[in-house]
Amino acid sequence: MESIIKKVSVKHGEELKGRVLKVYSKKGSFETPNKAPTSTELNGKKNIAFDGPFLNPVFEITQRYTINNVSDLHKKNGVFSRKISEINAHSDTLVNRSLVKFFPQIPRDIQLNDNDIRSFIDLQLESNLNIISLPELENDASVDDFKQNFEKYWDYVYHINPNVVFMPYLNLSQDPTLFKNKLNLLNEYEGMLHAIGIKFASIREFRPNLMTLASFSDRDFWVHCSSSKRANWNSNVPTSQVHVLQRYGVDTVSVEIPMGGGQIKNKPTLDTRYFNQEKVTIPKISESIHDGDLICDCPICRAQNFKELTEDLSKFVSRQKSINSVLNDFSKIHEVYASTREFEFSRQRIKEGELNNYFYQKEGLKQDLNDNYPSQLSLV
Repeated sequence: MESIIKKVSVKHGEELKGRVLKVYSKKGSFETPNKAPTSTELNGKKNIAFDGPFLNPVFEITQRYTINNVSDLHKKNGVFSRKISEINAHSDTLVNRSLVKFFPQIPRDIQLNDNDIRSFIDLQLESNLNIISLPELENDASVDDFKQNFEKYWDYVYHINPNVVFMPYLNLSQDPTLFKNKLNLLNEYEGMLHAIGIKFASIREFRPNLMTLASFSDRDFWVHCSSSKRANWNSNVPTSQVHVLQRYGVDTVSVEIPMGGGQIKNKPTLDTRYFNQEKVTIPKISESIHDGDLICDCPICRAQNFKELTEDLSKFVSRQKSINSVLNDFSKIHEVYASTREFEFSRQRIKEGELNNYFYQKEGLKQDLNDNYPSQLSLV
């Protein structure tokens, strides 16, 4: 039987200048870099009754787990079944036309045991997803433990469903030597293993691992990064972390489930964070309004008058959901459209060998370029 992904092939790019990877799948071929919407963003559509489609080739269903509830999957009746139902609520409408994957958002300090891993794998197999993610056992697992876990569950998955794509994950937040050795181990399976997952961590703090990943850019693996921060909120300019990652050979990226749940504290509606495609930043929405109208023409914004938009969205306000939460759902949907469109633009710049110039022209990206080349700003 044939895997749902037939082949992946690097078409353009070089180290630290991004790359264009072509993924040939039974759902259709697509090029990277690209954004993968998550179940959180799909929920945003549902929350405000927006039925415009996301046409992205990859989707990720995310679930948050804590140190207290990971083991519930195999220790408490009903939990496993309920989690499958949550996955299927999204995947049933997507799996026939897109690649659909799962990612368990787990705190960095959790150590998973074999029962935990098997439960996550079975959860995905029984949900009929076409990409199967394998988490690392722990943040700094040894290479031997990583190899044993990887080989055991690749074999396990293949014998249950040889059509799916297996995606072993590497935690970015680990010792640089461990990260490099694990990546080199996976490289031995080039041509047989089509996909590698990266669990996001601070781009600045774990720069050595990203540089290692960048040196891997000529390899024919689809590299997906999960749980990316939406923005670097500590920066003077709230830069989009999602778009920075393409310089390091990340092909597709999805954002984390934000902490704190759905309710957002009351604040002026003009303070809502909103992706600015021109700058690749996420400032207040007030910066994206001209003469009262949104400057974006994506399917949900359509250059609407912001005051009228807010009035229209107020019908979704309830005791449990403030106007700020409703606007945040709107903003998430806008960001999927605008971010996806911006990736189409950067993809073309990679093909032209101009990603560094592109970064330098974008307020939200040029700082990463400066971090790598602090004395060579004139080169771009």
